[in-house]
Amino acid sequence: KASQPFYFFNRYDRETIASTWQVLRSEFDLMLMQHARERGAEIVEEYKQMLLLSNLQATQRLASFLLRLSQRMASRGYSPNAINLRMTRAEIGSHLGMKIETVSRTFTRLQKAGLIEAHSREIRITNAAGLMSLLSDRS
Repeated sequence: KASQPFYFFNRYDRETIASTWQVLRSEFDLMLMQHARERGAEIVEEYKQMLLLSNLQATQRLASFLLRLSQRMASRGYSPNAINLRMTRAEIGSHLGMKIETVSRTFTRLQKAGLIEAHSREIRITNAAGLMSLLSDRS
């Protein structure tokens, strides 16, 4: 009897353990699949970022960055037009492959064009269509 697994449990206990194990295993499998989907989405975003850095001008890079943040905000149920940046200008520059001065000048340029309002780390997109049009202009 000692050679059988769980020999010290009665039959009811063994069935309960087996069904509990099956539930836990299925929950683990679902969690694993969800993680794989999320990681896959992250890889796609990283690939898009790599393409962005290699093909776009500074204004287009920043416009794309702001539009992607806007989409993320909307997907989480927040206003897509109000963005609270957690990154500094230097971190944004590093992320986009730009110098801090270029990031600051580009924010100013987007403000003067009436596409955004920027107050420190608070960004308000006032003309999303205008930002999108910058992306289609490849000059």
